[in-house]
Amino acid sequence: MADLKSMFLKVYDTLKKDLLEDPAFEWSPDSSQWVEKVACALLMAGEKLENHIEVQNILVEMGTYFQVQDDYLDCFGDPETIGKIGTDIEDFKCSWLVVKAFQLSNDEQKKLLLENYGKADPGNVAKVKALYHELNLQGVFEEYESKSYEKIITSIEAHPSKAVQAVLKSFLGKIYKRQK
Repeated sequence: MADLKSMFLKVYDTLKKDLLEDPAFEWSPDSSQWVEKVACALLMAGEKLENHIEVQNILVEMGTYFQVQDDYLDCFGDPETIGKIGTDIEDFKCSWLVVKAFQLSNDEQKKLLLENYGKADPGNVAKVKALYHELNLQGVFEEYESKSYEKIITSIEAHPSKAVQAVLKSFLGKIYKRQK
């Protein structure tokens, strides 16, 4: 299983620039705990993971989707539901939201981000969140989520093993539109 995890991380590192359209975005290996659960389930179903490059590619897609969700929930999730108050803005994290904000911003909006992102003052955080709303990043995320889901489902359904499909669909069902 450690081999699957290291292969997953290697494939992800190779593909992340294309997958996320920005080299500034970095995936956190801490978000991969569920990948081990998927691998365990597949092994228990009698699948040999080293023969499944398609499965590894699907796991990369799912891991990317999971991390983008995590970034989204850090800003827009209900603290009561997610169990914490998100601090990606204050902590100057290179999240999917700030990358998208820079991609969608005009020069004035980029200046606002540079002046306020990474500062702990609630006023600075409020300005960044207001810009996220102005740029409709919630809508951008919803579109990303929908397209990612469709792409992942298509990839899963293309796999010849019904057992693999069932396991991957089960895990995708647990993370799709999650709120925490």
